[in-house]
Amino acid sequence: PEGANSLTLIATDKAGNNTEETITVNLDTTHDDTTAPIINAGLAIDTGSSTEDNITSNPTISGTVIDDTAIASLKANIGSIDLDITGLIATDGSFTLDQDTLAVINNDDSLVDGEYTLNLTATDEAGNESIGSVSFTLDTANPLLSAELVTDTGIDSDDNLTSDPTISGSVSDGNPISSLSASFGSIDLDITDLIATDGSFSLDTDKLAEINDGNALADGTYSLNLTATDEAGNESVSSVSFTLDTTAPDVTISEPLANSNLADNNQLTGTVDEDLVSLVYRFNNGDDVAVDLTDSSFNQPLDLAGLADGLYS
Repeated sequence: PEGANSLTLIATDKAGNNTEETITVNLDTTHDDTTAPIINAGLAIDTGSSTEDNITSNPTISGTVIDDTAIASLKANIGSIDLDITGLIATDGSFTLDQDTLAVINNDDSLVDGEYTLNLTATDEAGNESIGSVSFTLDTANPLLSAELVTDTGIDSDDNLTSDPTISGSVSDGNPISSLSASFGSIDLDITDLIATDGSFSLDTDKLAEINDGNALADGTYSLNLTATDEAGNESVSSVSFTLDTTAPDVTISEPLANSNLADNNQLTGTVDEDLVSLVYRFNNGDDVAVDLTDSSFNQPLDLAGLADGLYS
């Protein structure tokens, strides 16, 4: 009958000797278990551009395994060798496999960037079995991002002083770039559409004005900040700092006066409005003659050697 019962085993030998062994068993025919456990598992954090693209920089996997009866075992593999992870099941049926545990499952090899499939097998006390799997792409590498002035017009080619603020750069990654943004402050502008097929991009004066909250760049010092993000959510930042100077120096000639007659004793005098690298003068298309500056002024004799009488500019 249902419930507790005695099971007696009687052994008789050829001489008629008997031995009895009795045990108590519980008969329950109303709860036959033919239902397999239910496994749910996935990436704990899908860092990709879509939360369901299974591209991530963090391979941690979380899941649950539930059944009407107790779970006898939970095994995992990334390949052919199963590892028993039953001990990781919490009382509510949840489990988590961090990077260290995944490395053990992966035959004690840390997961490098690439594609993986984690296979799970759960078995309940009645022997019913379920299998599940989690496939994902691991990408932990940041994009390679670089940028610079196209033309550094300063005296030194790397002094970041220029009259032309055009910036060019490149961005590359093992996976597609999901976004490239630029800013001169707190507001980022998406410039992903400017990336060419080879990963290069260029920002002309109009685009830089758009990045600068719609304001054309006036002369001054700037820092352009760039942020590139790949499909796995890995991020790289880069910046280009430069000083824009599009204003020509203002030179005032005090002597000689325009249309004046020159003689051997005439001086060249005047002032400039900024620190100059060089100051020269020439008559018509003649040779340049260097002018010595003292602070922002100059005063030196005009060199008229070799000049014939006539009109000069």
